[in-house]
Amino acid sequence: MPDDQDEAPADLVLRNSGLEGVTRILESVASEGADWIRHDQERRERWASRLFAR
Repeated sequence: MPDDQDEAPADLVLRNSGLEGVTRILESVASEGADWIRHDQERRERWASRLFAR
């Protein structure tokens, strides 16, 4: 059993909701702007080419 008993219910929900990950992504987008979007598109293209190259 995880040791989440000392954690407040609201903190547990936020930690497990994925909100922290989304927040990091949004902060990256905000700081890099259009460059982040371009890099993300390049990452997706590389991922797709590796996925379908097999």
